[in-house]
Amino acid sequence: MTAPKPQARLVDVERLLEIVECVISPTDLPAGLAQLCARVAEVVGADAVAVISAGSSRPSVLAASACSDRVRAQIDADAAVYVCAAQAPRDSARAGHGNLVVPIPGEGVVLVVGLGDQEQDAGARLVTQVAAERAGAAIAVARVRADLDRTMARILESDERLVGRIGLDIHDGPTQHLSVGLLEVQLLQA
Repeated sequence: MTAPKPQARLVDVERLLEIVECVISPTDLPAGLAQLCARVAEVVGADAVAVISAGSSRPSVLAASACSDRVRAQIDADAAVYVCAAQAPRDSARAGHGNLVVPIPGEGVVLVVGLGDQEQDAGARLVTQVAAERAGAAIAVARVRADLDRTMARILESDERLVGRIGLDIHDGPTQHLSVGLLEVQLLQA
């Protein structure tokens, strides 16, 4: 006889919409991601939720829900382990020891800490996967926004130089012609 499987908690659609509708501003990405983490933690009943960036040099925590200093230190210390685990060629959501790790393709992972016996819960996986998609989209938008801001600054700088050069050409050209003309008139009068 097999042991009965634990019932998967169904995620209320309204609670899932809280994740989907979470506003993440590209100008304040860490605050938006922290709000997303807090909502996910509340919906799935986790101790903590963190968005960990794969980073170019070393993984780092971009945002986390409110959690104890001990839990935050453990997340920071194990950030590289979570990113490596999510990149393994297994199924997209990994669980273990009450934690759930869902990859953000090309960006990092969403880590849910302290699910306890609900680590295999389909509802928690769904919420975390939706959160990972939202976080990935927000990170991509923030990156594009930063690129756009840098490009606009370069264009503005170039335009200012061009306007200054045109101003000098307009000022110097007619002024020189008037000065030469005035000098010729003075020479003719003399």
